[in-house]
Amino acid sequence: MNTNYENLFQKIMSRIGEERRRLAVKRRIFVFSFGLAVSAAAFFPTLNIVKNELAESGFLNFVSLIFSDLGAVLANWQNFLFAILESFPVMSVAAFLATIFVFLQSLKFLNRNAKIIPASVSAN
Repeated sequence: MNTNYENLFQKIMSRIGEERRRLAVKRRIFVFSFGLAVSAAAFFPTLNIVKNELAESGFLNFVSLIFSDLGAVLANWQNFLFAILESFPVMSVAAFLATIFVFLQSLKFLNRNAKIIPASVSAN
């Protein structure tokens, strides 16, 4: 008689643990889905910002100088390097790369847990 109660207790505790894991997975799925949606929506605006700042800063002009007058670039490579570094739009490129990183990490998480999603939804 005592073993039946122990088995029942183990079953109940196991079921409670499963429900806690499902709830945690549902929360993570919501957070990563939200991150995926936000980063997907932010992709094109940040891409446009990077393109505009690259054009405004003259970075593309400096890079094209490598192909048009390599001799001048090699003769003044230190000044050329400083000019390139100074004109590179670091913040906008960082924002763009962060957007891509969040998108890919969210997609990776959702892809890894694709098997859990139907089980979590059908458990309700």
